[in-house]
Amino acid sequence: MRPLTNYHLPQWLRRIAFGVCSAAVLALLGLNWLGQPAGSLGHIVSLSLLILSVPVGVTFGWMANRFPSTAAVLNPLVPFSRPAETQDHPIVLRAPMVSAEELAAKVRGIVPETEIEITPINPKYGSWNLHVTRGKLDMEYLWLPCSGFGGSDRARPMGPEDTPFDLVDEEFHSLNEALEYLRRLAEKYSA
Repeated sequence: MRPLTNYHLPQWLRRIAFGVCSAAVLALLGLNWLGQPAGSLGHIVSLSLLILSVPVGVTFGWMANRFPSTAAVLNPLVPFSRPAETQDHPIVLRAPMVSAEELAAKVRGIVPETEIEITPINPKYGSWNLHVTRGKLDMEYLWLPCSGFGGSDRARPMGPEDTPFDLVDEEFHSLNEALEYLRRLAEKYSA
């Protein structure tokens, strides 16, 4: 089983990281000439860099989200969820656009006479869970717009490789992958 991945650094953490890193670079540069005699050019430059490191760090932290290159460098570092949607920062979908009703109709076309239960997870984001059962077949689809789209074989016994943090067995990048997973499970449990 694998967790659905989401590699977005929260805005507050991105700002802190960018601000602290830029301030640290200036402060370290300032420490180079601090040992020179007082009043020398090196000592003055060193003190100036040390004093400027704080306002430069604050400024760069404030500007961290204004540059896409900053987000590209810092986003993949830690898997955190994206902050809530705002007008300036809409949610970026990582999952293919699939509605639960559309998937349910396709599932009934592949495995007729199935029991399907659709459970909304968070109506604000449109996330949902679709549970499919028929005989020994017991599986579910999980669709989370920021995290992904995946499926789990709930009839499968837990193994040593499974962890309590697993959300899905397989992650899907298209509706066809999700339906192929259903076909494999339907064949497995039809025997």
